[in-house]
Amino acid sequence: MTDQEKSSHSDAEIDEAVKKLSSDSRYLIESSFSIVDKDSRLKPLLFTPAQDHYWSRITPRDIIVKSRKLGFSTIRLARMVAQ
Repeated sequence: MTDQEKSSHSDAEIDEAVKKLSSDSRYLIESSFSIVDKDSRLKPLLFTPAQDHYWSRITPRDIIVKSRKLGFSTIRLARMVAQ
């Protein structure tokens, strides 16, 4: 049995996943990025409500008045890496 036959995913499924990862930054971030939480545990980077609100309204000229503990620095950095 070849490696191709062992795979549970078809070429079309793999192509679709790669296409989505390369075209949808949020999907890439939430499916591939991790953060270390305050208890030193590795967690997937899932958007908080504040990050979700910001993400849906992003413009190239955003100015964020720095607030603490909302994760804006994290989400902006993740966005830069994903692009």
